[in-house]
Amino acid sequence: MALKWSLVLGLVLSGAAIGQTTVPATAPATAPAATLPAADQTTPKGTLRMLFAATDAGDGPTIRSLLYTSSPLEEKMADTMANMSSAMAALQKAMKESFGEAQTKAQLGDIAAAAKMRDDLLAKQPEQIDGDTAVIHLEGMGNFRPVDLKKVDGKWKILIGKSFEKADPAAVEKQLAATSIQIKVIRDVAVDVAAGKHKNVSDVKQTLDARVRQAIMQYVQDQSKAATQPSTAPATQPK
Repeated sequence: MALKWSLVLGLVLSGAAIGQTTVPATAPATAPAATLPAADQTTPKGTLRMLFAATDAGDGPTIRSLLYTSSPLEEKMADTMANMSSAMAALQKAMKESFGEAQTKAQLGDIAAAAKMRDDLLAKQPEQIDGDTAVIHLEGMGNFRPVDLKKVDGKWKILIGKSFEKADPAAVEKQLAATSIQIKVIRDVAVDVAAGKHKNVSDVKQTLDARVRQAIMQYVQDQSKAATQPSTAPATQPK
């Protein structure tokens, strides 16, 4: 059941959003990765820590404020990430209130323990700063690619659209549409959990998986049907 913080962060830190970085023309200064800075936007790693924490909390507005966007498509990606985070947090809250901390941890994992491990790993990651741009390498942190950041008005922000440079915009739009469908399902299931419509965490898992599959299949069918329909009506009606 993909309900861990990595699912949400994957929207921005995986190949779907942050691509491989290029080596700058001038040699950047590489800071030693021995300590972890405060979770604020005065440093690149501090900004990433803020993103991690906001994702854990489902704090959509903070997530949006940490992401740098320069196009409507990038704005849609940022909005989708923020919405997914808040939906996941709502489901987690409903599950804790309905089934207790132990059952929820067994299914979602220990968020606090994961956060500590994540910070310990982040402290060791190479950070390259070159003027108002920076790169954080996430070695040993799943499949996440390097994170590119830009300093804007004295604050570091994460470049969400780095890999869009070579991506097909139509394909990205479809991916975002599918993710939005998942977000709606997650929110609907969270409401049902809060209303006492599920017996246990396992029941929630099965329901969520089934509803997501059904909703995505319906979306694909609708898209296929729309693609085969004529774009314009015939000029004259048959007699």
